[in-house]
Amino acid sequence: MQTLKVSLKGHSDTRWSSKSNAIKPLNTQIKEVYGVLQNMIANSLNADTTSSAQSLLKNINLTFLFYLDVWNQILGQVDRATKALQMKTLTLDKAASLIQALKNSLQEFRNTEFEENFTRTSTLVNTLGITNTSMRFKKRKDWNFDVFINQLNWRYEKLMEVADDFRFLSGASLYNMSTIELKKAAMDLAMKYEKDINCAEFIDEITDFQHVVKIFLTMPVTAATCERSFSKLKLIKNYLRSTMGQERLSNLSILSIENEVAGEINFEDVIDEFAAIKSRKVKL
Repeated sequence: MQTLKVSLKGHSDTRWSSKSNAIKPLNTQIKEVYGVLQNMIANSLNADTTSSAQSLLKNINLTFLFYLDVWNQILGQVDRATKALQMKTLTLDKAASLIQALKNSLQEFRNTEFEENFTRTSTLVNTLGITNTSMRFKKRKDWNFDVFINQLNWRYEKLMEVADDFRFLSGASLYNMSTIELKKAAMDLAMKYEKDINCAEFIDEITDFQHVVKIFLTMPVTAATCERSFSKLKLIKNYLRSTMGQERLSNLSILSIENEVAGEINFEDVIDEFAAIKSRKVKL
């Protein structure tokens, strides 16, 4: 705590961002961490502490530092894209662009074969005075890079397909498209989703609606809010609260999920209202 500017963090299996948050402080402060471990070995009077520090220090070699630097870059890129994809104001076309940009960035990173990372890590090893410089590379296919990039390709293609279908419903398109173009786009969409949309009614409604508003539609492009609800439930109902009832669990979940709204509540008003409801005095 006296040496590090940013505390080291663990990671959670339920939150993707935690992996990036755990890697980044360690990667940026690896020199300080290495020095602390050395001091613990030299000055600690506790045998367990000394043994643990020696074990950790032994694992900090060229291979470890190289993969630490690589994963810091990969997870950093993915984390930035993930947070951007959770924005409430995000549109389908912007979401597709973010995924495409992430795919291109990771593809470029893969093709460079980590030469810059290896050079940077070699310099760090010399600075720290690490003698164990043997390097064991994993095959690139073992990194699952190709699987990851293929998944991003699939998501981009599917998202663009949906974006193209509904693009004419955006405010700008409704305002700029001619009535004939709008009717054609509405007909194409109705034909594609014929089980869900009545073609004739939909065309009439869109044509009339074009003259009512300029911007009207917000389409959800992420399920982050729903997924966050499940994560909150796992944090709230742990083994210490095994006897919690359904009503209390639901109320605590709502308070946790809607913490911004809960933070603006005036508790004095809540207390007064609760007292008025529970008051047993009868006015004479």
